[in-house]
Amino acid sequence: MDAEMREMFDRLFSEIGTVKNEMGSMKSDIGSLKSDMTSMKSDMTSMKSEMNSMKSEMDRHFNEVDKRLDRLEDNVEIIKEDAQITRAATNTLLEWAEQAQVEVKIPLYKKAE
Repeated sequence: MDAEMREMFDRLFSEIGTVKNEMGSMKSDIGSLKSDMTSMKSDMTSMKSEMNSMKSEMDRHFNEVDKRLDRLEDNVEIIKEDAQITRAATNTLLEWAEQAQVEVKIPLYKKAE
């Protein structure tokens, strides 16, 4: 029985040694993973900073574009008002020319049909 017990203990110690080796390997792998995760976290922090910088630049650019669009809209409103005034003045001149040509008996313009 002593030989059997000795063999069983030897196998047990051998397996315990194997488990210790595998645990050591796992600890090393975990250390590598931690290092990789730290590196990735650093990279993500850097990317976040770059993205924030890009966002700020885009916000500044869009604010400038919005200001330009506001000025364009104001200018278009002024042009619309000026066009209405010009149209009203043109209509007044056409009415006057129509009445004046009757008085002076000279055709001042040919009326569209």
